Amino acid sequence: MSQAESSLRAYDRIADRIKLHRQADDRATVVVEGPSDERFVDALLEQRAVIFVAGTRSAVIDVTEEASRRLSVTRLVGVVDRDFDDIVAGAEAAGLPMVAYDGADLEDMLLHSPAGNRLIEEMASSSKLKAYGGASKLLADARERVIAISRLRSENAREGWGLAFDSVDLRGKVDKDTLEMSVLAICAALKVTTECAIEHAQLETAARSEEAERRCPHTGTLLARGRDVLVVIGISLRRLVGSRTKDQTDPHLLAAVLRTAADLAWFRQTPWFARLAAQL
Repeated sequence: MSQAESSLRAYDRIADRIKLHRQADDRATVVVEGPSDERFVDALLEQRAVIFVAGTRSAVIDVTEEASRRLSVTRLVGVVDRDFDDIVAGAEAAGLPMVAYDGADLEDMLLHSPAGNRLIEEMASSSKLKAYGGASKLLADARERVIAISRLRSENAREGWGLAFDSVDLRGKVDKDTLEMSVLAICAALKVTTECAIEHAQLETAARSEEAERRCPHTGTLLARGRDVLVVIGISLRRLVGSRTKDQTDPHLLAAVLRTAADLAWFRQTPWFARLAAQL
């Protein structure tokens, strides 16, 4: 059996489990990417839906298609990251019951909610944060600092470059005093860690191109990977607005704290939640 055939059968199994479960449990069904999404959506819906974890965004889309079209499961929705490509838009245009988080991903959406300010205010020094201008200013500045890498992510998706972003530790590319991300350093690191024939100049041009910017179709905000923004916030918490250690400001840890800080009642009043509820 080929790897593709094996993957398809895995999607079929989850879809079949959804169909089988519906026979015993009449609640609506939500398919999500990972455990963090499961916890957030389950708490948000107050356990009024059954959550299935598919593992990846493409798996969520495939499982949702299998369950809704082949097995005719209703009151079903796939919840996914939008990311920087057109895959989710294509699935929506095809009529699949999909809802993408506002922004690029769950953490990006959370950072645009009260949880963003709450995270910073909890972990920063009150006096340092006040001197800086407050949590809202820091959040705005952090989003501004990641525009270059967001452009690179967008162009990478459009051109299919296969840039190895996960192999680059962005924390070493942020100035601790100004929070500026070094475009040159990021491009150089991506060039080294990616086995492709892309010229350094191409990467730098993409990083500086406003045409490469993408916006959320629902909120109009510039797409930014939430953990990219958290990298900048984490650097600020180590000296500029706080005295935290490197371990305490790891972007994965900050992402977990951010999800914990989510104001569920606030989210239930948002257009995003209305779109999710309409599918269910």
